[in-house]
Amino acid sequence: GEGQLLVVLDAADLEANYRRADAGREEARSTIPEAENGVAAAKANRELAQATFKRMSDLFASKSISNQEYDEAAARLKAAEAAHAMAESKRTQLTSKIARADQERRAAEIQRGYAELRAPFAGVVTAKSVEPGNLATPGAPLLTIERDGQYRLGVPVEESRLALIRSGSKVTVMLDALGRSFDATISEVTPSVDAASRAYLVKIDLPAIPHLRSGLFGRARLVVGRRPVLSVPASAVMERGQVQSVFVVENGAARLRLITIGRKMADRAEVLSGLKPRLVTDAANLPGSRVLEGRFTAVQQSVGTPQGRPAGAKYLGEFAQDVKASGFVAQAIARHAVRGVSVAP
Repeated sequence: GEGQLLVVLDAADLEANYRRADAGREEARSTIPEAENGVAAAKANRELAQATFKRMSDLFASKSISNQEYDEAAARLKAAEAAHAMAESKRTQLTSKIARADQERRAAEIQRGYAELRAPFAGVVTAKSVEPGNLATPGAPLLTIERDGQYRLGVPVEESRLALIRSGSKVTVMLDALGRSFDATISEVTPSVDAASRAYLVKIDLPAIPHLRSGLFGRARLVVGRRPVLSVPASAVMERGQVQSVFVVENGAARLRLITIGRKMADRAEVLSGLKPRLVTDAANLPGSRVLEGRFTAVQQSVGTPQGRPAGAKYLGEFAQDVKASGFVAQAIARHAVRGVSVAP
């Protein structure tokens, strides 16, 4: 947790400095009564000298004392005033000395505190760079602490695409190790380009996700434009070595078609060639259908249709919407809906 003690350094010299500073402060504080008494005595002598000089002044005005006696009374008054001022000055110096001793003790305490390393935040120690007995070198890391829930993805972006990147933009981040994608926000774009790769570093703040750790490989996808594409459910694509294929429905029968797959987006796969907009299925053992080429290898997925609703129409409706959203006309597909096929609830 935050503030937890992690490392204790051998700090005998720092402890000695702290004790010396503490002793100096106590010594300075111990002289306070002496200084106060000196000020009080000097003040009393000054007041006596003032009263004596006043009486001497009255006697001198009536010609009752000589000039010598009057001058001696005036000199004693000046000496008493000077002694009082000196006592006040010593007390001021003592106050400054005590303040200096307090600061020295505070500095020694701070230095002593450097011997104890505490966690600056709650997290997990991911690396320990020293062992007991090793020499701690200034600037060398001792521990590496990873804060929970605050991770950032660093993505290099070539300089030609920098104009498309803005802080605060939303991106889709994919982490292969976790097998999932999620939305994130660009927090910073470094102002300098790497001379070797000619790329800028884009920093993306990641949301709190279970099992997320430093060092995972991730990719970021930023939408810079739109174009119509033909896509199929990724689960419908079968791969055997370098050959990719899907089953399509034609006249109530399944036929195998070889295709070329492009990018995969979530649960969809882009089809580059080998297929026209039509019904694609990944169902196995469809009743009422006749497999003409090969056989189904994928397991039928639940399509969530109401009881008695044709499963083929459900597949067709979803795919037709996707195709329409991508810019294709799918009205002709509706004529080839599989008939007599339903999914048990």
